[in-house]
Amino acid sequence: MELKDYQKYCINEVKVYLEHLAEFRAKYDKILAIEPDMAGDFTRKAWEKAKGGTTFRGVHLNFVRLRLRSPH
Repeated sequence: MELKDYQKYCINEVKVYLEHLAEFRAKYDKILAIEPDMAGDFTRKAWEKAKGGTTFRGVHLNFVRLRLRSPH
Protein backbone atom coordinates (compact mmCIF):
# COMPACT_ATOMS: atom_id res chain seq x y z
CA MET A 1 0.00 0.00 0.00
CA GLU A 2 1.38 3.39 -0.99
CA LEU A 3 1.25 6.34 1.38
CA LYS A 4 -0.94 9.27 0.46
CA ASP A 5 0.61 12.70 -0.07
CA TYR A 6 -0.60 14.07 3.26
CA GLN A 7 0.82 11.02 5.04
CA LYS A 8 4.21 11.56 3.40
CA TYR A 9 4.04 15.23 4.37
CA CYS A 10 3.23 14.41 8.02
CA ILE A 11 5.99 11.84 8.25
CA ASN A 12 8.49 14.34 6.87
CA GLU A 13 7.31 17.05 9.29
CA VAL A 14 7.74 14.72 12.25
CA LYS A 15 11.18 13.67 11.00
CA VAL A 16 12.33 17.30 10.72
CA TYR A 17 10.98 18.09 14.19
CA LEU A 18 12.68 15.06 15.75
CA GLU A 19 16.00 16.01 14.15
CA HIS A 20 15.76 19.51 15.63
CA LEU A 21 14.57 18.07 18.93
CA ALA A 22 17.70 15.92 19.19
CA GLU A 23 19.88 18.94 18.36
CA PHE A 24 18.28 21.14 21.00
CA ARG A 25 18.21 18.34 23.57
CA ALA A 26 21.99 18.04 23.28
CA LYS A 27 22.35 21.81 23.78
CA TYR A 28 19.87 21.69 26.67
CA ASP A 29 21.85 18.97 28.43
CA LYS A 30 25.09 20.96 28.13
CA ILE A 31 23.47 24.13 29.48
CA LEU A 32 21.71 22.22 32.24
CA ALA A 33 25.04 20.85 33.45
CA ILE A 34 26.54 24.35 33.63
CA GLU A 35 23.64 26.64 34.60
CA PRO A 36 20.24 24.96 35.23
CA ASP A 37 18.35 28.26 35.39
CA MET A 38 19.35 29.09 31.80
CA ALA A 39 18.30 25.79 30.21
CA GLY A 40 14.90 26.92 28.87
CA ASP A 41 12.38 24.92 26.88
CA PHE A 42 14.26 22.94 24.24
CA THR A 43 11.06 21.40 22.83
CA ARG A 44 9.68 24.84 21.98
CA LYS A 45 12.94 25.89 20.33
CA ALA A 46 13.05 22.72 18.24
CA TRP A 47 9.45 23.20 17.10
CA GLU A 48 10.05 26.84 16.16
CA LYS A 49 13.16 25.91 14.16
CA ALA A 50 11.35 23.07 12.40
CA LYS A 51 8.35 25.25 11.57
CA GLY A 52 10.30 28.34 10.52
CA GLY A 53 9.76 30.40 13.66
CA THR A 54 6.08 29.72 14.22
CA THR A 55 4.95 29.48 17.80
CA PHE A 56 4.66 26.11 19.46
CA ARG A 57 1.03 25.26 20.14
CA GLY A 58 0.39 22.20 22.27
CA VAL A 59 -3.28 22.28 21.30
CA HIS A 60 -2.37 21.54 17.69
CA LEU A 61 -0.25 18.60 18.74
CA ASN A 62 -3.12 17.23 20.82
CA PHE A 63 -5.39 17.56 17.78
CA VAL A 64 -2.88 15.65 15.66
CA ARG A 65 -2.64 12.93 18.31
CA LEU A 66 -6.42 12.59 18.38
CA ARG A 67 -6.61 12.46 14.56
CA LEU A 68 -3.94 9.76 14.44
CA ARG A 69 -5.91 7.63 16.91
CA SER A 70 -9.16 8.09 15.02
CA PRO A 71 -10.20 5.04 13.00
CA HIS A 72 -11.60 7.29 10.20
